[in-house]
Amino acid sequence: MHALEQGLELSLDARRGGKITRLFDVGLGRNLLLSSSQSGRLVLDDGLVFDVSGWDEIIPSIEPCDDVPPMGWAVRTSPRCLAEAGCLVSEWEIPGWRLERSIRVAGSGLTADYGITNRSERPAKVLWAAHVLYPTEGLHEVTLPAGGIIPGPGCDVDEVMRVLARDQDNWHIRTLENAGRSWKFFLPARGAAVLAYGDATLSIATDTAWWGIWINLGRIGRPCIGIEPTNWPSDLLRDVGDSIAGSATVSLSWGLRIAGDRNSRWDGMASCG
Repeated sequence: MHALEQGLELSLDARRGGKITRLFDVGLGRNLLLSSSQSGRLVLDDGLVFDVSGWDEIIPSIEPCDDVPPMGWAVRTSPRCLAEAGCLVSEWEIPGWRLERSIRVAGSGLTADYGITNRSERPAKVLWAAHVLYPTEGLHEVTLPAGGIIPGPGCDVDEVMRVLARDQDNWHIRTLENAGRSWKFFLPARGAAVLAYGDATLSIATDTAWWGIWINLGRIGRPCIGIEPTNWPSDLLRDVGDSIAGSATVSLSWGLRIAGDRNSRWDGMASCG
């Protein structure tokens, strides 16, 4: 399914769990999301081939937990999709939960609004993340809101601290080395995450409580950075501390804004990646 609004072309593959494969900026002439590659095809423990690229919805857990498979149920479920003027709505019915996502394109960016509904009559915990991956090619600097870092699975905090620099308000990533490494960590989402490319700046904001940050220097597929709004600083469902009441719905959202010369040629000069 394709939708083109105000210079942004959005491509969705319902057969691959509703993955957004492309967010193509016509003015910039490129996909803002990480494109698929052969080396990015990850075979999970249950045999599912997960494509490390684009934008996926992960719910109700990232790591396998109890009866939930790795990367959750949504990536294994074809959503119902409806395209309207300026809006693309997708709805997943998965064990225990309903997820609805509405993507609206307006001006120089988009907003994604979510409703997560507990389909049972009992309170239940859920872990959700918008698994959105961006290329590091042409990326000069990443700015993240300052706050305490919570390491994710296998994250070497000492290594991460050698990558990050901090001022009063923000963390900064200006250069990335250690090819073949990756780190996952969490930060309070008290401000926007900003990706400064040679041709444009992407500003990503959310009303969720946390950012999940994944710096992947080619350990899996092409180098990329994940800026993932999430409701809890963990990849594991059993770590979640809050429950959603039976039959209740919670609302979440995040948005992306694009600034820069959208008619310029991407020079691809990278100090990061």
